[in-house]
Amino acid sequence: MKRFTDLKMSRFQAVPNTLVMTNKKRIISTIVLSVVLAAIPVWAVFREKDLKKTLSVLHFELVNKYNGLLASEAGVEQYEKQQHKMLVDLIENCNELAVMLYSQQQDFTFDLTYALDEVTSQYLSFNSTKMPYNEIVTSLESEIDRYEKLVQALKNLPPAIKDEEQQDDTLEEEDEGLQVEDIVEEPDSLIVPPQDSVMVNDSILLSIPSIMEEQEAIISILDHEGQAMRDSCLQYASMIRDILWERYFQVDDDNRYYKETDNHLKEAYNYAQSRYREVQQKIFVQGQRNYWTIIRKFPHFMRSAASDCVDKYSTTSHKSKIVSDWRGPMVMGFVIMILICILLSTGVSWLLVRILSKRVKYLASPWFQDRKLLITILAGIVIFAVTIMIVDITSYSNFINMALPLVAEFAWLAAAIFLSVLIRMDGKKATDTVRGYLPIIFMGLIIISFRIIFIPNSLINIIFPPILLLFSIWQMTVTAKIRKGIERTDRSYMAVSMVIMFAATIVSLAGYVMIALLVVIWWIFQFTLIQTVTAIFDLLSRYYDDHILARKAKWKTENPLIPTKTKGAFIEVSWLFDLCKMALMPILTAWTIPLCLFMAGGVFDLSSVVMDVFYKPFLNVEGVINISIFKIIIVVSMIFIGRYITYAAKAFYRIWRTRGEVSKLAEGVMFNETSINFTLADNIISLVTWGAFVIITFVMLQIPTSAITIISTGLATGIGFALKDVLNNFFYGMQLMSGRLRVGDVIECDGIRGTVDSMSYQSTQIQASDGSIIAFPNSTLFSKNFKNLTRNNAYEMVTFTVGVKYGTDVDKVRTLVKEALTKLFVTDKYGRDVVDRKKGITVRLGDFGDSSVDITVLQYVIVSEKFRYLADAKEIVYNTLNDNGIEIPFPQRDLYIKEMPGK
Repeated sequence: MKRFTDLKMSRFQAVPNTLVMTNKKRIISTIVLSVVLAAIPVWAVFREKDLKKTLSVLHFELVNKYNGLLASEAGVEQYEKQQHKMLVDLIENCNELAVMLYSQQQDFTFDLTYALDEVTSQYLSFNSTKMPYNEIVTSLESEIDRYEKLVQALKNLPPAIKDEEQQDDTLEEEDEGLQVEDIVEEPDSLIVPPQDSVMVNDSILLSIPSIMEEQEAIISILDHEGQAMRDSCLQYASMIRDILWERYFQVDDDNRYYKETDNHLKEAYNYAQSRYREVQQKIFVQGQRNYWTIIRKFPHFMRSAASDCVDKYSTTSHKSKIVSDWRGPMVMGFVIMILICILLSTGVSWLLVRILSKRVKYLASPWFQDRKLLITILAGIVIFAVTIMIVDITSYSNFINMALPLVAEFAWLAAAIFLSVLIRMDGKKATDTVRGYLPIIFMGLIIISFRIIFIPNSLINIIFPPILLLFSIWQMTVTAKIRKGIERTDRSYMAVSMVIMFAATIVSLAGYVMIALLVVIWWIFQFTLIQTVTAIFDLLSRYYDDHILARKAKWKTENPLIPTKTKGAFIEVSWLFDLCKMALMPILTAWTIPLCLFMAGGVFDLSSVVMDVFYKPFLNVEGVINISIFKIIIVVSMIFIGRYITYAAKAFYRIWRTRGEVSKLAEGVMFNETSINFTLADNIISLVTWGAFVIITFVMLQIPTSAITIISTGLATGIGFALKDVLNNFFYGMQLMSGRLRVGDVIECDGIRGTVDSMSYQSTQIQASDGSIIAFPNSTLFSKNFKNLTRNNAYEMVTFTVGVKYGTDVDKVRTLVKEALTKLFVTDKYGRDVVDRKKGITVRLGDFGDSSVDITVLQYVIVSEKFRYLADAKEIVYNTLNDNGIEIPFPQRDLYIKEMPGK
């Protein structure tokens, strides 16, 4: 700042420097031009063919700059006046807030928290919308410095201006007659400085020989027209600099006041935060006196409450004639205004419904008539809320502007509850449900009233616990009466409301009245949002029934070969519905909890306390972990998002792979889902999704990789031994999934035959032929020589033997058996041949038995059809041999008795 002040004091002083010409005109022009270009913006002047041309361009730019400053003077002045007025209003508001803050008593919690919240809001608003005084001052300093250097450079152009005065008034006349195009070329007779001269102070050339000879030689490099152009540029640069100085001093004064206001507001904010901590201590730790103490000294506490009410709600304060906008008359007027608005809204709603019922046919329908009363009440609530908001906008009373938003907020909460009930239920059930919700709704109205009138602590400690107890009993009674006629979900909500009110009653009787207030008002907000979410779920269910099911049927018709029993089979038509149901709605439900806590805190001006609890880590170990409620909810939200991404990715992948395989099938052949290995892809998708989730969670919770490394290093040996089998199963499972095995394959292992039901990273589950489930560890299954019966072509070699008596024509038997078994050349449900037609049926003489010639029948049958096929094939062969008189012998023995017993 001192540097700029010194520059302003000396801006008309001449610089006593001497310039000596060298013998080269081009060098002098280049050096002087470089000095000028260094002092002005690079966009303003570039190197022209000579110095006079450069000065003419500079003159043109300076004239435009000066005219622009003059043209914007009015706008800048108006802007500065507005900024100054905003600053004055801010200073006045800051001072008023400071007086209000420092005058609050500790025992008036509502009053105190209101003052604290106002100061905090003002401070946060101030910091988020700071006026750019610092930037303006810095910019002006830079501009002033630039023009100071430009003025100095122009003065130093040979012949230098040595006196402090600027050119006389004739300068303007000369300048007016001087045009850029009239400037002539510089004469060739100019003398340039010698080669042994040196540059000093960026703009001064000193000749060493001339100094030694103590003789100065001032030689001009500008002719008369060039000097006139230089002088005109100097005048405009000086005037621009002076204008910038004036603006600088104006803005600098406001900047100083602004910084002082910032310091005062920060001091008030710090004080508010310290008082907030006291309020937290008093509300959540110390509490008030328990109700048993109040009952024992009831007259004393009543007198104290009466005194506080007189001081707070009397017309005047301390017997003065000053009437406050926050006292008795205003409060009574506000109550009367609210009652009038309620009556008017109810009357308007009743008239509207009555008039429209006669003119709109839909309103005469049974659906509307069944809900007419509730719709009328809902319309009245909406009209009331809109009316309150309009009055709030047009009012200039601080009390009204504070109270009306709270009333409007409560009205919208009640409207949301009524609307949710109307959406989900018919008339009689809806009416009963609303009756069950009346206790919690009126309880909220009472608490809002306490907040609006800033009820003293002494009074609320006496009246709130009994009121809360009465409403709890009311809630219990009405729930018991109507519980059979309402939905199960709403019964649960009413039961929770009853439990919360009874719990709040116990807390308030113990002396923690403010906690009870916070809990009840939080539940009212939470209950309203739960009702909203429930209604949205109901609408989603209706949308599913009315639209999604029809789309699924159409999609199934368009894709008859694609299986639809797997999870996510209809993802192409239901992805948006699934997104809402699986991710968005659960996330919305999770975020209602902190949102309702914040809204409840806002009612009592404790938003800062709630936000501090919400964001402040409750587990913070430096360099190890950092957990807060906010981060927990973020993690929960990511779980729902990860679940949907995994589900959608698997489903889309299945559709894509299935379509590719279906396109390769012959006409009439159905797709068999077990022919594609989805297991590996599903597990890779799960690994990628949940791996990303784990990484993001680690970063969010600030769990350093170094800590994980230390833990894993320290426990490496123990974990290695303990998890050896787990790791083996994991890696063997990956190898099995990569192609050796897949869900749906039929295998045999250790004499057990079954179908692969599922594969995880630790075990593979087999559904045996008898329906039982057998789990094989992956390492065990990998090390065994199990048979995969469906890995290659899904066909299995099946043989059975039939005996015929000796002497039977084997060729005849072969022909009969082959012809008979051709009846079983059918296809399964996927269009595949049950018997491999390429390999056909082979009938061979197998062996010579004791009683028969054994004929072996061999064929290749689809694995899944083996048992059914064998039963049918044996029956057909038996009947064919019988029908053709071919005897199937059985073992016979002759028994010879040498001697009868007893003889």
